[in-house]
This record gives sequence, C-alpha cells and structure tokens, in this order.
Amino acid sequence: MKYALEQFIDEAIQLELNAAEIYLIFSEAIPEDANFWATLAWEEKNHASVLRTGKDILMPMDQFPGEILPNVIQVLVDTNLWLNSVKEKFAEIKPDRETAFSIAIKIESSAGEQHFQRVMESPSASNVMKILQELCEDDIHHLNRIREYMKGGSAPGEISENETRKILIVINDASVAKLLRTILEPEGQIDIAGNGRDGLQKVKDQNYSLIVSAIEMPIVNGIKFYNEAKGLYPDLHKRFLFFTGAPTSERLSFFEDEDLKYLTKPATINEIRAAALSILGERQ
Repeated sequence: MKYALEQFIDEAIQLELNAAEIYLIFSEAIPEDANFWATLAWEEKNHASVLRTGKDILMPMDQFPGEILPNVIQVLVDTNLWLNSVKEKFAEIKPDRETAFSIAIKIESSAGEQHFQRVMESPSASNVMKILQELCEDDIHHLNRIREYMKGGSAPGEISENETRKILIVINDASVAKLLRTILEPEGQIDIAGNGRDGLQKVKDQNYSLIVSAIEMPIVNGIKFYNEAKGLYPDLHKRFLFFTGAPTSERLSFFEDEDLKYLTKPATINEIRAAALSILGERQ
C-alpha cells in the first residue's frame, strides 16, 4: 500500500514539475508575458515542493492526506505523458502566444490539476491539510487567472519598475535563478552568479542593494560567500537574504547571530517579494 501511495505522489509531483517547465518555456518564448508565465511556473514548483515535503515527512508517519490526490492514478500518468510530448515539441518549435494560452488552459483543466486546486480551496478538518493549504494559499486559481489575463487583465502581483538598484542572485540552480530574476526584475537590475566564488567577484565590482543567495552551492557555498563578502561591506547583513531548503539548527543560529533575513523552500511569490522589499526599504 505504501509503495502504491508513493507512486501516486511521484506522479503528482511530476505533473507539477512538468507544468512548471512548460510555463517557463512560455516565459522565455513570449517576452511580453514573461512575468505572468514565470509566476505560474514558480507556483507549480511550489506545489511540487509541498507534495515532496508530504512524501518525505508525512508518508513515513502514515499522515499523508490522501484527499490531495485523485482517486485514479491513471489520470496523472496520462497527463504526464501528454506534458512530456508537449515539452518535446516545444524543444524544436517555440510556441506562439495563442498556443501558449491554449496549452495552459488544457493543463489547468486536466483532472489532476483540477483536483489539486479544488482540494486546496476546500475547507478541511485535518490540521495537516490546513498546513498544506497555507503553504499553497497564494498559488491557486490558476485557470481563472489565465482566463482573466487573456481578457487583458494584468499579470498577478505586478510591482513597479526601478532600474536604478542592483540585485544579485547567487544560486546554482539555473531554473530557480531565472524564476527569481523574473520575480525581482521589476525592483532593479539583476545579476546572477552560479556559486559563491563568482558572486564574490561580482560583489567586488558592484555595490548591490540586495543579494539573494542559496547556501548549498559548488566551489564556494553561501555561508562562506557571505563571510568573505561582509569583509568588503560591514553592513552587508542588512542587504542579504538567504534562500534555503534545509534550515538546520546550526544555520538558524548563524542567521540569528548575523541578524540575517532568510526564506525556506518552498516560499510563495508574496513571501519572496515581501522579504526583498523589506530589505530594499519599501512596503509591499
């Protein structure tokens, strides 16, 4: 039974990741809608992270809420097969705007996505389910939001541009870096480094208003990067935001000792923006 449940969860996670990859393709192929598609891609990744957390933590304790999954695994399998074929097609031919919206509506109308969205919106007596719903509370209503955007509505959560400020993203995961770029780009000019060594070189060349950094990175990790960079700027802690998936007690103590802000994965779009804007000295 546990193996069958694990299969179910893995297919559900893959569906969210496949949708995220396709929305990221749309973001890169259609510049005028880039922020909208990247936002949806980030939210689908958040859904996948929530499901993965449930698998890793709740399933071993037999507390994974089964209602979050559809009754038949085949609906997930079939949707993933279709999504994989869509990704293969768009690897050769970039989609146009009309095709992108058509595909997105089909994705969000699929049985697996409709079930997930419906469960996340429905009242639940389960404390575990309520926690999962809180993690996704800003990431739902995708089908309605796509239709509203097609009618000419603005992209969700747009914020005004400010090209004078410099923001550095130091993350080795290219897809996460691209999504963070799209989220934060309205707030300033973005630079990206794939590890702490490259990030340190950029900090030597430029005084950034905001630095967002992962911890686990090759060559030079985030904590070593911060410690070396603060030698250049004593007030760096006021402009630094750590982004981590593993907030261990040792890391939490480090954040507290250095008076550093941090976000844990999965984080919502609103949480990322709020943390960034608090550092940039603005209100959301």
